[in-house]
Formats: sequence, C-alpha cells, structure tokens
Amino acid sequence: MTRVSSCFAVFFAAMVFHANPVAAQGTAPEIGACAVVAPNGEVTDFATCERLPDLCGPEGCDLYFRWPSGSLTVVSSATPDMAAGTRINGKPAQTISSRPVNVGGSCLRNTESARLFCWDAGVGAQTSGAPESTLPAQPAPAATSPASLARLQGLYRLSSSWSCRADQIGMDGGAMAVEGDKLMAVESVCTLGSPSPVGATGAVLTRAECSGEGEAFSEDMILFRDDTSLTIIRPAGKITWMPCP
Repeated sequence: MTRVSSCFAVFFAAMVFHANPVAAQGTAPEIGACAVVAPNGEVTDFATCERLPDLCGPEGCDLYFRWPSGSLTVVSSATPDMAAGTRINGKPAQTISSRPVNVGGSCLRNTESARLFCWDAGVGAQTSGAPESTLPAQPAPAATSPASLARLQGLYRLSSSWSCRADQIGMDGGAMAVEGDKLMAVESVCTLGSPSPVGATGAVLTRAECSGEGEAFSEDMILFRDDTSLTIIRPAGKITWMPCP
C-alpha cells in the first residue's frame, strides 16, 4: 500500500477500537506459509502469505489466504478452522489425515483437481520445509455488474453517537456511506472497482482506489453486509460499520 492519508488511517484505526468487540476480534492479518501440492507430491507453489481476518456467518466461515501476487485462496469452513474446510475457491474439499513430509501445517484436498492447499501458521515459507517459489502474477477478478454492490448500499456510522444525516457524510462524527461504487469515510472516498463474489458468505472482493487530503492509494477490500453490520476486511485488518436506522 502506498502512503495513506493520515486522517483516513486514523479513522480506520478508530473503527477497530470502537467497533463491536466480537466483530473486531482477530483484526490483524497472520503471517504464515501457503503451499499447493500436486497429486504426485510435487510442491508447485510455495510462499510466505497472509491469512486475512476470517468472515463468519450463519452458514459457516470463509478463511482468506493472500499470496504475494495479491491473489486469494478462499477456504469455506464450518468453523474458523482450516481442518474443518469443505470448499477451496468454491470447489469441494476434504480434510486429509496426513500431510506431505516437505510441507508443514494443515492441508485440504481439492476433490476435483486432487491438489492440496496447505497453510502453516506463523511460519515463513523459507522455514516451513520446501523452497519458496516466485508466484506468477494472477489475473484480477473479472469485472461484474455493479449489482454485486447492491446489498452494501446505504448510510452507516461508527457508533450510536455518530450522525446518520446524509448532509454530514464524510465529516468527523458524521455518517459514512456506500453509494453506487463509492465508499465514503471521513474526508476520504474509495471507488470500488471490479466487484466480484468471493467465498460462501456472499462477500464481495473489490479493488478500491482511494483518495483523501490530496493523497491516494489502492488496495483490495472484502466487504460483507448482514442485518447488523457492514464488515470491511482490508490488508490492515477487519473493521465494522453500523447501518443507520
């Protein structure tokens, strides 16, 4: 991420501290090693990666693993446990009783391709068993209809003491909003580009182009709306907005 507007950074930090404490648990990404193992046992991809904050709903959890290229591996799981995974990137998966000798951590098998995806928490790729690979750049998600953002539309606030007035969007203590493809925070606006569904929870992955106080940056965001909150997963962590009544 390039330089971030100080106001924007402080605002997002404030949301972490003041958001619903359950929704804000585990907000920092976790560093570990990710690996893909072919059916013949060859480690085809291996790199230090990040596990972004999990997103859990009534149907289970989506676990997000981000490779150095920026691409995501999404494990859909009954619980926030890699070993309970049932799908990898939407494909059926199964747990395995043993893992490859040259890869650490927990592994799941994609039952269609027979490939394994493995995650070793807290361990860099150089110390997890196999040599680190240089992953090729992955294509960005295909652009989809703005209808992907339809459920996210509306006014939000950080807490009940913040305003929900539409004429105070972007002000300190005022409302935040998602309007069309724009996410509006305190003195900052992000354009949500190429939104695409990700995982089993109905979340949306988007490339956000943001600006504020004369500075600009871009980053991937995962957004999820339920009846009680809008959850935003950024590289820096997970934050929660309350919908305005």
